[in-house]
Amino acid sequence: SLSRPSTTAIAGTVGSVVGNNFILSDGTSEIIVNAGPRWHNKLTLVPGEQVIVVGKYDNDELKAHRITRASGEVVTLGNGLSRAPWGSGPSYLR
Repeated sequence: SLSRPSTTAIAGTVGSVVGNNFILSDGTSEIIVNAGPRWHNKLTLVPGEQVIVVGKYDNDELKAHRITRASGEVVTLGNGLSRAPWGSGPSYLR
């Protein structure tokens, strides 16, 4: 099996969307993108939207750090480069 780089960028089309998870297709394959919980950052992506996702491969999905929309809008999740802050749950639960 080939090793994958820890952080990568994938440009593609948003497929089905469930919460902050969505399918991203680059025209050759698809991957599940996990953009974290909706309480942290509610995304409004729609099927057919063109995006570039920067993230890290983890358990056969791409954990998003940054999403760039076709309009140029950049959505940064966490600090954009490392583990997102939602690992310990919402602040009101801590």
